[in-house]
Amino acid sequence: MIDRTQTILYLFEVQRLFVALLLPEPQLSQLALLQAGLPGARWVPPEKFHMTVRFIGEVEDYLVEDIAQALGELEVKDFQVQLEGVGVFDPGNRPRSLWAAVKDHAPLSALHEKCNQALRRLDVMEERRKYLPHVSLARFVDVHHDRLIQYLQGNGDFSAPPFWAGEFYLLRSHLTRHGAVYEIVEEYPLLPN
Repeated sequence: MIDRTQTILYLFEVQRLFVALLLPEPQLSQLALLQAGLPGARWVPPEKFHMTVRFIGEVEDYLVEDIAQALGELEVKDFQVQLEGVGVFDPGNRPRSLWAAVKDHAPLSALHEKCNQALRRLDVMEERRKYLPHVSLARFVDVHHDRLIQYLQGNGDFSAPPFWAGEFYLLRSHLTRHGAVYEIVEEYPLLPN
């Protein structure tokens, strides 16, 4: 019989996690140059630029160590990444965000799939969206369609020099009223090619 006079709450702390590449300084500076000339854009601070490999989402504290260990067991060779072009996420013809694209994302997609396999073994929920590597530059508050088209045409030939991805990271995201704050949980070196 259930005793209804006493309620027991089991509270678990949750952490919001994702796997990402961090960008070197030359690429950060070049991306920052794209952040102008588009009214209605809420620009991402350059120190928060990253390339998400796998969004994990909110998980209970007790899973974080298992996730960190599973990702540490991945064997992935280092690879080059090149940012080229800009685009928008535009569901239902309502642009949400602006991003810089990745030229050849086969190595990133392979790392994404290896992360999926490791997380699947821990019963971590899979993403429903198709993986599209990018670096978020801005979120839109109220952007004028013509100005956005103009911006995309004017910056469509954006290209940054390639860089070697020698490591990937497990990051924790703390949501604050001033935006997300990122914290490195673990760093994973990639194997030399």
